[in-house]
Amino acid sequence: MYFIVLRYLYIGLTLFSYGVCRTFPAFAKRVLLKKTEESVGSANMKHFTPHYSPWDQRLCFAPDGDFFNAVTSNNVSVVTDHISRINNKGIELKSGSAINTDVIVFATGLNLSFLGKIQVSVDGQPVTPQGKLVYQGHMLSNMPNAFAIQGYINSSWTLKVDLVRVEIVPSVEVQMRMWVRDQGKDTLTRCV
Repeated sequence: MYFIVLRYLYIGLTLFSYGVCRTFPAFAKRVLLKKTEESVGSANMKHFTPHYSPWDQRLCFAPDGDFFNAVTSNNVSVVTDHISRINNKGIELKSGSAINTDVIVFATGLNLSFLGKIQVSVDGQPVTPQGKLVYQGHMLSNMPNAFAIQGYINSSWTLKVDLVRVEIVPSVEVQMRMWVRDQGKDTLTRCV
């Protein structure tokens, strides 16, 4: 019962805040920027002051503030610029700066492309995933062992992805155990 009440409270709060942001964008932007400045300090605000209104692109939620704690530490740097190109050392920016990276996380807003426009084939035959039926939000028709996960648009992306993960991991583990058995091996390390 407690879980159900919390779930509907969270859904209601999300819908309310989304509605306020879309109805009163200037007010919502002022409130969000003030709270952000309290968390990251005025020196970092140039990276957290977008030219658009809240929900014109996705918001970054940090309920426990761990994201902001990382940003204000000496271990993280935030750069806001346009990417000119990506090379084997990292990212070249339009401003002429370069960032050497180990990992690149793409977070570009709501311009999504299903499966990143990759060319997909099954048994050597090209497949158009955009024309496939999606079952339970992650399995594509006639594409065995393929999973496509897309999060919620105006809620936590991770929330949806984690719900789907709960279904995918056991399925993959069963398939991996069958493969291990067929290969004559006797153990399999847990995937996740």
